[in-house]
Amino acid sequence: MNDILLTTTPTIEGAEIEQYLGIVSAHQVAGTGFFSDFIASFSDIFGGHSGTYRNQMEDLARDVNKQLLSKARELGANAIIGLALDYDNISAKNMSMFMVSARGTAVRCKFKTKEVQHVGISSVSSNVLEQEVKGKIIKTHIETIGRLKDDEWQYLLSHQMTNIAPTIISHYINVKSLSYDQQPYLSEDLEKYVTAYLRSLPYDIVVDLLYNKETIDKTKSLIQSGAYFNAKKVLSLMEEGNPIDYINLLKVEKQTYNASDLADMKLIVNKLDNLPEIGSIQEVKGGMFSSSGLKYICPNGHKNDPNSTFCSDCFLDIHGLTSGHHSILNQFKMKVEALEAILNN
Repeated sequence: MNDILLTTTPTIEGAEIEQYLGIVSAHQVAGTGFFSDFIASFSDIFGGHSGTYRNQMEDLARDVNKQLLSKARELGANAIIGLALDYDNISAKNMSMFMVSARGTAVRCKFKTKEVQHVGISSVSSNVLEQEVKGKIIKTHIETIGRLKDDEWQYLLSHQMTNIAPTIISHYINVKSLSYDQQPYLSEDLEKYVTAYLRSLPYDIVVDLLYNKETIDKTKSLIQSGAYFNAKKVLSLMEEGNPIDYINLLKVEKQTYNASDLADMKLIVNKLDNLPEIGSIQEVKGGMFSSSGLKYICPNGHKNDPNSTFCSDCFLDIHGLTSGHHSILNQFKMKVEALEAILNN
């Protein structure tokens, strides 16, 4: 995954903007009372509060920029130009909150230089160091104890620790593979914690982890609960394996759809509409308890009336689909038609 360049300028030196993909925006709201506490802290500089609130302001700005980058990646951007940050006090009855907003224009650039030069890190903040240490502790607890404590889950939920995501997914899969009486968590608690943690991470990073052919049977529920539908990933799975195995993924939602999604969704429909016939209609000789004539032979070899759409024993049609599969596919087709109408309006 390529890094996205973030700049406050309307142009990028050494790059040609090939496509403007649209404005992206993100917001991060601090807890109730943050603004009033922030103002009050200036009267207590020697007490150290100013440094604390400066760090919190920087954390808010980092979080909102991460959201912005995630949205830009979904559009296929490799840069955001014209970045602007706004800080607002939101006041309502008995409530005062602080919000940081970021906006910019997502673009696709062609860089004239062969590579982007990265400046080495010359110093590390205590917050970054703390996260690195905490990440190592969490990994160690997963490897040695086989579970995380509630406060460790809470730490993960409040810090966007992307680098530990593969460990958490692997932990989830391993726990799900255990018998119920061996699992170190209540099933609903594990699902809740992992789903909430993944929602704090950029969409494309999570999708790459969840759509793994070898483990997707274990991660389907996370894909469903987190609304991580990705047409390109589903299409790839269908092309590599049996398309019927992945039809249930068509029920998953996605927070935002674009023209690229629509193109891949159409390819999925076309693939499923053109599945090969693995059953047949053929002449069958009669036996002692059956009549001769044309029969629908389902994919599992059961004999049915030739006018039957689905097998009376295993409920499969001539392509290996059930009525449930057809229902999912028909709903998906309506979604594709609606999306096309909206995008082409």
